[in-house]
Amino acid sequence: MYLANHVEASNRDIAAAIGISDDGQASRLLARMEELGLIRNRNPYNHGAPNAWQLTADGRRLVRALESVAGAI
Repeated sequence: MYLANHVEASNRDIAAAIGISDDGQASRLLARMEELGLIRNRNPYNHGAPNAWQLTADGRRLVRALESVAGAI
């Protein structure tokens, strides 16, 4: 949900925003989301630069579905 409004956020930006203090935990979470096809890194080969995550089409569909469910509650 955070990436829906913060395109190209870094690992640290995302972790801070959602309350994860362990960098390793944030990296594992983002890697899993990438494996699921929900997000992609715009800087995958730029070693040393921060990651720049964005939602994929599947990720955007999931966000819309979550927003729809939240709006119905």
